[in-house]
Amino acid sequence: MSDLYQHKVPLRLDPKIIKSLSQLRPWRSLLQVALEWGFVIFAIAAAEYTWSQSESIWLFLPVYLLCIVWIATRQHAMGVLLHEAVHTRLSHSKMINDFIGEWLLAWPLQISLWGYRRQHFLHHRMVGEDNDPDCSRMRGVEKYTFPKSPRQLNFIFVKYMLGFYAPYDGKEAMDHLVVGIPKRLQVTRIALYVSVIALAIYFDFWLGLIMYWVIPSSTFLFLFMYIRLVGEHGALKDEGDIFNVTRHVDPTWLERWLIAPNNVNYHLDHHLYASVPFYNLPKLHDALSDNEIYRSRATITEGYFRGLLFGECYRNG
Repeated sequence: MSDLYQHKVPLRLDPKIIKSLSQLRPWRSLLQVALEWGFVIFAIAAAEYTWSQSESIWLFLPVYLLCIVWIATRQHAMGVLLHEAVHTRLSHSKMINDFIGEWLLAWPLQISLWGYRRQHFLHHRMVGEDNDPDCSRMRGVEKYTFPKSPRQLNFIFVKYMLGFYAPYDGKEAMDHLVVGIPKRLQVTRIALYVSVIALAIYFDFWLGLIMYWVIPSSTFLFLFMYIRLVGEHGALKDEGDIFNVTRHVDPTWLERWLIAPNNVNYHLDHHLYASVPFYNLPKLHDALSDNEIYRSRATITEGYFRGLLFGECYRNG
């Protein structure tokens, strides 16, 4: 199945520019995967070192809370790299691309590259339509229904940070990104989880597995993903062509780290030209910004909090 938009795209860039920007640099993607895992290991080491040196819960607790947020940002960044693997943008070799996507990115996040790709290409082809699996999932769901007051949004944020939405969002991910994958792949995936749990119990790091992986992925990871998803397709006209169903966000430096890692904020640009890997999206945006149609019709939002959540989502429904 193709990831190309089914309908007429209102603008076209020079094919030579797109061909150049679509060139893969596998070393760049592999380096980013290694960096994300390195950041996680660094955060765990910092928290454990703090505890070993002080054994004071009052000193350890703030470090641990920062650790949770930090790890969740990197889990989110891994999810964005998984999205690159879905589009086969990590490597020229599909076998290598899919191995990295499954073993190092999807399975640690409790989902599947195979399942993600199956539904995500349909999202690209039918974005904003009734059979779009992403946008249709958001319709009628209270937390994705706008306008909302700042108080209502803050209440949603608190519930995410406390893990209130984890069962719902986790089940939704399982239903859409795991169910239906090939039996052999499913058996391998489950065997990996059983092995990790068995090793965690045998070598007595099960508590660390919960503290440093399960808790971040059940709280702040879902919060960051919620804000990003709203930024991609929320509080828009949700009808007509591609400019009415997705947007581009210019984040602050902190939002870039928390909510928009690896250039995921260039979402409209990605929908227009899905062949461009994440590291070339800023150059693609520059090329698109020179186009009069893009400048006049694209929804470009200044910041996830100020421009989107407490701006467009407060005013628009």
